[in-house]
Amino acid sequence: KIPDNFLFGRTYKNASNILSVLAFFPLISVYSLLNGSVIYATEKTSLFLKLGLIFTPLSMISAYYYVSSNSFEINLAGRALALKDLTLEIISCVIILYYNFKSLKINFKNFILRMFLSVFPFILISYSLKLTLEYFNVFEFNIVLNFLVSGFLYSIVSVLIIYSFPIIIGFNQSQKISLLNQLYNKIYIKNE
Repeated sequence: KIPDNFLFGRTYKNASNILSVLAFFPLISVYSLLNGSVIYATEKTSLFLKLGLIFTPLSMISAYYYVSSNSFEINLAGRALALKDLTLEIISCVIILYYNFKSLKINFKNFILRMFLSVFPFILISYSLKLTLEYFNVFEFNIVLNFLVSGFLYSIVSVLIIYSFPIIIGFNQSQKISLLNQLYNKIYIKNE
């Protein structure tokens, strides 16, 4: 039998807050990479220099501010650094998005609203499941089982939400039906 603390030891429990913040980086990096492609394609790379000149010192100062226990007596450590990195990445990404959308003459407000509204339901699902499992103390004795069950429940609820409201991921009802028909045909044609 593998001990409970082999992979997910109690000493790493505090890291869950940091990891939950850092889990948003893949979402933001998709937008950052797409932004970069547009900037390189339009040969407007001087924007990266300007943003770097602003955000690099800001990042260094805020990192010192959040971590330093000598100067400011805060000592927020890892959680604050993760929030700082995520916040600065979101701000720089939105600035470049605005610049790209302005140069391409695309409605920026609708895109930003859709970007944040597409993430909000999944944050709500995640937080609700976490509170529910904590309230009932279902799998507190086994961290691995808690991780697997909460991941499974999150996946089920997320699929149901996407099925009920396909607009969250940018589909309308007819696209959803078409995709489900294609999936149905592939599954059942292969099996015949």
